[in-house]
Amino acid sequence: MTDNLTIWKKLERTDPKATKPFQKSGGFKGTQIDPTYRLQLMTEVFGPVGQGWGYVEDDLKISHDMAFSKVRVWYVPAGADAAVWPEGWRETYPANARWTGPQWGGTEMMPERGGKPKPTDECLKMSITDALGKCLLQLGLAADIYMGQFDDSKYREESEAYFAAKSNPELQPAAIAAFEADVKKRLDACLDLDDMEELWRTAVGSRLREIGTVDKEAQRRIYNMFGAKKEAVLRGEGEAAGQDNNPPDIPLLIPVPMLANDAGTDWERWRFLMSKAIDGAPTLDLLNETLKANKAAFDGLKAADKGAFEFLKDRAAKKRSVFQGVPSQAAE
Repeated sequence: MTDNLTIWKKLERTDPKATKPFQKSGGFKGTQIDPTYRLQLMTEVFGPVGQGWGYVEDDLKISHDMAFSKVRVWYVPAGADAAVWPEGWRETYPANARWTGPQWGGTEMMPERGGKPKPTDECLKMSITDALGKCLLQLGLAADIYMGQFDDSKYREESEAYFAAKSNPELQPAAIAAFEADVKKRLDACLDLDDMEELWRTAVGSRLREIGTVDKEAQRRIYNMFGAKKEAVLRGEGEAAGQDNNPPDIPLLIPVPMLANDAGTDWERWRFLMSKAIDGAPTLDLLNETLKANKAAFDGLKAADKGAFEFLKDRAAKKRSVFQGVPSQAAE
């Protein structure tokens, strides 16, 4: 199924380092985007200007001391053939280009400086830049600013962490794919839950949180690998025990352990213990009571590591479906 937001999602988040606040006369406040950052991001997604994307100025008007420029942006989307230039072409765009709608940009030719109007030789360029930014917004570029998300300090902090992680060599797509393959290989070699816990604590947990800042899908796939392996281990242990009809009780309340030297909450270990409790619940009632008893800890985990929270949420939903005999659905 086609995701109509594929391009939008690649362009919408803005690097806070490429922004600065501004205030216009009259008191209006906003966030200004570095024009060069827009060009860089388009080049990252579509390729160099003139090859994977570009723009055309359709019209230029001068009126009432204002310069106006009408611009359209073309691009060759991922999955399409490379740019196809017509034979003997004299156009500035390829034949298989896609287009944004046209947008007008305007700039004063005699802006006030020091209380007096003074001419500027930048007005035509600034008008094109203004129109270009409006066209790129139609594709989703810097949409988070225009949708007001930058007004939220928490969102800005998340963006800072995202772009810091994005520049980390260990969090590039090839490095994440190699890590995922290594985790799968090492999981296959685990013989029991203790082996899995050791793997998680020593090699996976902290790295997976970092991966989640740039690639949620990869993070979820690795979480699911651990879940599937745990199911296989528990199933094997049950078969070896002759399917014991009286499994031991599991504790209702799972204490949240602390890291060594009281350096903070050990959410990795708590996630692992809670996962074992969910998988080992002998009845639906006991499962629901366990989840209810640990609500405060779940809230803490959600704030500290949303990916781990979603993993446990999915585990609980699957376990409920086993008791209820219906396909698993997201837990409330």
